[in-house]
Amino acid sequence: MEQIRLTTSLPPRPAHPPTVVTDGYPVSLVLSDGEDCVQQPDTASTPGNVDPDRPIYTCGAGTLYGPPDRARPTWTATFTAAGSTTRTQVAIASASF
Repeated sequence: MEQIRLTTSLPPRPAHPPTVVTDGYPVSLVLSDGEDCVQQPDTASTPGNVDPDRPIYTCGAGTLYGPPDRARPTWTATFTAAGSTTRTQVAIASASF
């Protein structure tokens, strides 16, 4: 990681920032515990096309099932730890499209 030291202030934020495209599923997620998850290559990229019981993301310690729930400001997903059948809701810290 490189550290950058500013010699002057950054410019102000634009009055109308660019629109961020969030259609489809994120290609990767970071859970609130720092776990990285990536979309499985054979899953649909358009919301509504995937069964909530289908694995969508592979994480280092388990699997996320179904699409992320975007109904609240903090998105959540259904997680199952590797070797377990118990599903729990986990918070999503960030998403990359």
